Amino acid sequence: MKKLIATGVILSALLLLAAGCDKKVKLTFINTSSQSLDLKVVPPGKTSVDLGTLIADGGMRKYEVKVDKDDLPAVCFWRAGHHLGQVRISQDSPKAILVEIRTGGPADKRDVIKKKTIIDIEDKLIDEKGPVVE
Repeated sequence: MKKLIATGVILSALLLLAAGCDKKVKLTFINTSSQSLDLKVVPPGKTSVDLGTLIADGGMRKYEVKVDKDDLPAVCFWRAGHHLGQVRISQDSPKAILVEIRTGGPADKRDVIKKKTIIDIEDKLIDEKGPVVE
């Protein structure tokens, strides 16, 4: 009986260790562009996965990437219409990553406002016939 209990404890411990061998990251793709886009993902070491169509102005799809911890860091490639990009997955990656697909391209930390321009606008009255009255 003691051997059976010891065997059960050892098997349980091995299962827990085996379960911790993968890094899992949930990718959420959001389409904020004005066009519907077909989304494909290429997980590390696997073939392309078709995730369907991201509808325009807010369409969303989720995909969980699993990578063996021995293969980290790894890169997951994606393509949505003519937009494409990659997500680097490492041991320190968060459990969830948001990928926003915009008209100007994918959002990332390099998208910053580098210069602020202030334009002065003068108030002008326009009469009903159309010419500008100053």
